[in-house]
Amino acid sequence: MIKEFLDILPKKLTITLLSFLLAIIIVTNLLNYLSKINERRIDELNKKIDNLTQEYSNKLKEEDYIGILHLIAIDYLFSNKRKNSELLTNLPKYLPKSLRVNSISIDNINSKIELSVSVPNFLEYAKIKKYFENKKDTFPNFKIENLSLNQQTGVVDFKIAFDINPIFYKQ
Repeated sequence: MIKEFLDILPKKLTITLLSFLLAIIIVTNLLNYLSKINERRIDELNKKIDNLTQEYSNKLKEEDYIGILHLIAIDYLFSNKRKNSELLTNLPKYLPKSLRVNSISIDNINSKIELSVSVPNFLEYAKIKKYFENKKDTFPNFKIENLSLNQQTGVVDFKIAFDINPIFYKQ
C-alpha cells in the first residue's frame, strides 16, 4: 500500500516539497538559536549596565556633588528672587494705620509673611480682624494666632500670617 502510494506521487514535486519543508525547519531552528544568543547578550549587557551604574553611583557620594547642589540652589534663588525691600516698602500701604508692627518674618520659600503686631484695645482688634476678612484678595490665607491681652496697658498682641501677594512687589 505504501509502495502504491509512492508510485502515484510525482517524485520531483515530492522532493521539492520535502526540501522546502527541510529548509523551513532549518531556518526556523537557526532563527530560534540566534534569538537565544541575542537574548543572552542583551541580558549580559543589562547586567553590565546595572553594575556600571552601581559602581558610578557608589563613586559619586553626596560630599562630591554637594557644591553643585548649592550652585543649583543659588541659581534658583537668583532667578526667582524678589526684593524684600520692595515688599517692605509696599506692605505698609495695605496695612491699617492703627496696627503697630512689632516684628516681621518673611518666608520667601513658602511665600508667607508673619507679622507680630499690637493694637491699643479690643475694639481696634475687632476692626483689624474685620479689615483682614474683607481684604482676603490682598491678604490670601490670613490667620490670626497667639492672641494675648496685656492686663496693665490693655494692649492686644497677636500674630497675623498670610501668603505673599504679588501686588506687594509692584511700585
